[in-house]
Amino acid sequence: MMRIFNILLLLFVISVSATSQMEVNNDTLVGNEWIDYSKTYFKIKLAEDGLYKVSGAELAAAGMDIAQKSASYLQLWHNGREEALYTSVNGVMDDESYLIFYGEKNRLALDTFLYDNWKKDLVNTEYSLISDTSAYFLTFADNNVGRKRYETVNPDYTNNTLTPEPYFMDTKVIEYHGFYFKPTYN
Repeated sequence: MMRIFNILLLLFVISVSATSQMEVNNDTLVGNEWIDYSKTYFKIKLAEDGLYKVSGAELAAAGMDIAQKSASYLQLWHNGREEALYTSVNGVMDDESYLIFYGEKNRLALDTFLYDNWKKDLVNTEYSLISDTSAYFLTFADNNVGRKRYETVNPDYTNNTLTPEPYFMDTKVIEYHGFYFKPTYN
């Protein structure tokens, strides 16, 4: 009887200490709170920072019914947050219409939860420990109210009276992770 109690106690201690939740602003998160399981999501993988253009033909080839709803209902998710995107049309998409969004490669968004003090413990804060590929998820929202969109602006520079800056400062980060050296022992 005591042996069964010890085994149950050990299993309880292990299960309590081996949790996969993340604590963010005193909230305990699992990471899937943003998912609406009644919707279909289309995964877009990318490994470099930059602007990405996805055509209506590519979405249709991936199985998305682009004639289902207006493009203003499109919603893009990354790491549990809705991301802004630009659509070439506000109505129903066709093969020539497209969407544009700014995507970033995977860095430390989820790796930071593995450490108590990630700013001190991680050697390279610009490079993920697991993979450099990010996943963005595209779906249709239930309504088009409050969707994040890039806005097209046409600035007027004709009355510009600002003096040009004499110089600017820039920071470049160069990552050296393409070569690995095997140690040799004598």
